Amino acid sequence: MANCRLPMEKATEPRASVVRLILFALLALLAGCVTRSASELRTRDAFERGRASSAQPAPVSVAVTVIGPVRHRSILWSEGLTLARAIIGAEYLLENDPSAIFLTRGSQTMQFTSAQLLGGNEGPVLMPGDLVEIRP
Repeated sequence: MANCRLPMEKATEPRASVVRLILFALLALLAGCVTRSASELRTRDAFERGRASSAQPAPVSVAVTVIGPVRHRSILWSEGLTLARAIIGAEYLLENDPSAIFLTRGSQTMQFTSAQLLGGNEGPVLMPGDLVEIRP
């Protein structure tokens, strides 16, 4: 009897190795293994997406910020917006005229008085990102 089983066991051995090979291939697919060319393609695509996203300009502020006793601290910028119009849009809250008004653009700061703006001069045209400080 023992002799009968031995040839049968040897006959199942090749089948077992084929089954193991198939299971290994399935496991490799499930584990996310990819070919070298597919990996290089994915890497190239990721590189191009990164380069394209870094080439986009940084978002630019489209508002003017107003600091001081005002109701609205952010004024939507529009073409032709002047310092006087920005102060009116911000709704200055005090009865007395401001003692000083500062306009900061980048690293430069300019000073104005309320008399200058009330005398018919609307002040400079503002740019997006400008900072207006009103001191009572």
